Amino acid sequence: MSGDNMHGTQPDIRYSAEVEHHEEWKLKDFLKEIPNWEQNYLKDMRSSLSKQQIELLEGRGIKSNEGMVYGQMYNDWKQQRGVDTL
Repeated sequence: MSGDNMHGTQPDIRYSAEVEHHEEWKLKDFLKEIPNWEQNYLKDMRSSLSKQQIELLEGRGIKSNEGMVYGQMYNDWKQQRGVDTL
């Protein structure tokens, strides 16, 4: 199923049977890593993180103005694992 909009026809974004088998396993492995993403990201990236980022990853409460900082780190972690396109 695809939709038309002012930018043209859009591809179907639902799960497709055409997804290769290795991508299914990649997704399953990724889902298992999510609960520990903060610790893994902190371990891998500590030298390039700010004090604020380290504190957030160590579990300090997130203030309303810090949500984007936290989200950026999560997005970067996903991209490092190659799942940003899943």
